[in-house]
Amino acid sequence: MPTNAEQPVSISKPKTVTLRAFEIKNTALSKSSSEAKADLIARLSQVKQAKDRCMLLNPEDPKQERDVLSYFKESPVTDSVFCTMLRITSDKEIQHITDSLFEKEVFSLDDIETSHLDVSAICKGHYYFCMSDDFLVTNLPLNKTIVRLQTYLSWFTNNEL
Repeated sequence: MPTNAEQPVSISKPKTVTLRAFEIKNTALSKSSSEAKADLIARLSQVKQAKDRCMLLNPEDPKQERDVLSYFKESPVTDSVFCTMLRITSDKEIQHITDSLFEKEVFSLDDIETSHLDVSAICKGHYYFCMSDDFLVTNLPLNKTIVRLQTYLSWFTNNEL
């Protein structure tokens, strides 16, 4: 039996991704750019567990849908921060998020797929965004408005954006 047998490789079609860019308005005349990115990074460095970044969308919703910023990475090269945003629920959908993932500072979509099923929440959808001092770029679907991200960021940073 040969030891270098070929393994089948799953090749998927390239997926078209639509990116949207938004200018971050600076309302402070005394500053050259908005403090939004700095506020986000400061708050992310304070909050050490993903569960503390969960924003409940509607307290009366039996499914308890929440938005959570599950992953972030600061880039000194581009002077930006890259983030993954999840919409999660307690309803029985597809991807499960365990209690142990919520205890971590960050977790990725790969972590969700490989975790054991001591389910705490279920991932309904996700999108990414990258923020610099002046711009925010996201792959948020075109049928969703940027208001959902603005609301989350305002809630998380305790600052109106």
